[in-house]
Amino acid sequence: MAISGWSGVSRRAGGDVRAARGGTWGVLVALVATLGAAPAAAQSEGAFLVVGARHAGTSEAALPVEAVEAALGPEGAAPLTPDTARARFVAAHSGEPAVITPRDVAALERCYHDAGLSLARGRLAAAGEQVQRCIDRANELRETLVRDAAGAESFLRACAVQVQFFLSSGRGDDALHQATECRLVASDLPLSARAAPPEVRAIFDAADHALAALEPATIELRSQPQSGCAVWLRGQNVGVTPAVVPGLLPGRADLQVECAAGQAGRVHRVNFRAGRNLITIDTRFEAAVQTNGRVRLAYASARELAAHRLEDALTIGRAVGVADVLLVSLDEERAAALVERVDVARGVVRGRASIGLRSGTLAAGELAAARRALSDTASGVSTPIARSAADATGPGETSARVDATAPRSGEGGALGGDASAPSPDEARGDDGAPRGARLGVGVVLAALGASGLVGGWASFGVSRGELARLRSVSSDDADFAARAAAFDEATTLTYALGVPGGALLTAAVPLLLPEREGVPWWSWGLGGLGVAGVAVGGWALAQEGTVDGTNADGSLRLRRTASLGVTLGMSALPLLAVPLTHAIRALTDDDAAQAEVAVASGSVALRVGGAW
Repeated sequence: MAISGWSGVSRRAGGDVRAARGGTWGVLVALVATLGAAPAAAQSEGAFLVVGARHAGTSEAALPVEAVEAALGPEGAAPLTPDTARARFVAAHSGEPAVITPRDVAALERCYHDAGLSLARGRLAAAGEQVQRCIDRANELRETLVRDAAGAESFLRACAVQVQFFLSSGRGDDALHQATECRLVASDLPLSARAAPPEVRAIFDAADHALAALEPATIELRSQPQSGCAVWLRGQNVGVTPAVVPGLLPGRADLQVECAAGQAGRVHRVNFRAGRNLITIDTRFEAAVQTNGRVRLAYASARELAAHRLEDALTIGRAVGVADVLLVSLDEERAAALVERVDVARGVVRGRASIGLRSGTLAAGELAAARRALSDTASGVSTPIARSAADATGPGETSARVDATAPRSGEGGALGGDASAPSPDEARGDDGAPRGARLGVGVVLAALGASGLVGGWASFGVSRGELARLRSVSSDDADFAARAAAFDEATTLTYALGVPGGALLTAAVPLLLPEREGVPWWSWGLGGLGVAGVAVGGWALAQEGTVDGTNADGSLRLRRTASLGVTLGMSALPLLAVPLTHAIRALTDDDAAQAEVAVASGSVALRVGGAW
């Protein structure tokens, strides 16, 4: 790309720097272009989801879900993969209950027994891998494991092995955090001397003491439209709906509501606050949604399918964070597939198409008309989706359909983290939004910010060279004006790149930093470097315009250090943001703090809220 506008620079003064300056202008152009493209790139990820809906009289195999996904997605949008959709829905709403057998418990016993042997022999690397396998399996089974004493004891021993691993690795803070998380799941079971060595039991005792000092939580739980359902909380049956359960430990918990005897309820990962918590479970939706495989809907009758499929598709779309849901059901009268496009943000049906089925395959000749009917330009269809009474909640109340009390992005369950990694917090969280979106936007902002700062420092270097050339001539020299203009342009470019670069990199810090307890030592170290950078930058700004000797023609030479001060300050801001982010997270109420990245058409918005 050719950059014009340098005609004022003489060949002698500007020829050797034109390439460098053109390069930094190229960085600025790329920065602006990428900023414009970033919202579109962020929006394209997981833009739509295809959801199948059927009733008991039809087969799931008869729904052409994959064919609709491949042929009829909104233009320019990418489908959300089944695995990502399932992970997002489980994190935001609920998951399938685990089915556990005695063989599963025995396998878990062997897993942590082998890990314990590796720890005893000092083989930390092997122990880390084994502990991680135990963690993964125990987390899958935990809500079922802790329902009986033997399973709860097995779960707690798995916790003890992970705590012991952290202690053996010199990670005492992580060991205490892990013990606290495990106690939130199995709070009433003592840790026997057979299950753990004294140093591990001491960590669990410290966790018990810390939890006992917390203000208790109370939940008021109702289920609609069906009541009288059994409530299982942290593996214990605490009553039937409507239920009031006082004296609970605040924090994460597995909650299940079971309306049919012998049929386990869906598992909600809730996060209780100290004080009063109001929760409503929509039992009708719970019975319809399925997540073992694709996220899908299954109803007992055609009447229920007709009455509730659209509102349930809207609930799924909001939980997984997509712009559109393509709902696929069967038009049995026509032997056709009915595809409805649900606009999640507006809560309306944007388009509807019926496509003939030939031996279970979409009729190719009808696809073009279906695309037009489902497109953004389709007219004549914009039907609001009615919500059932069970979906309405009062002030301060949590609906489990859109679970505001689910663990925040970056927080794991009772057993969490990669035991073989430097810190378990880096591996916590689910694979989808909101954490995935936060990390994606954070990486984009960090890349843009780093590019801007590098370009700013490069331009600062060019400006220093121009300043040296300017001072080598007198004010009446023929090249003086050209060299002065070259210095001013390089200084302007320093500001144009460095200031937005530092701001973008600072904005990326809270999105990229993993959740952890307190403020780590290295965070204070980075903050100290940031303070030093700001101090030196402030000194440089104060020196701007002060006398620094004489020029070649005998005139006073003034210091030109403002650009150095600004660039140093903008480079220091991201370093200061690291301990500030950790400190704010530590001081802010864990459950009241929220960070959300919202992606809409043509824009990306970061919303941060909390209570102090």
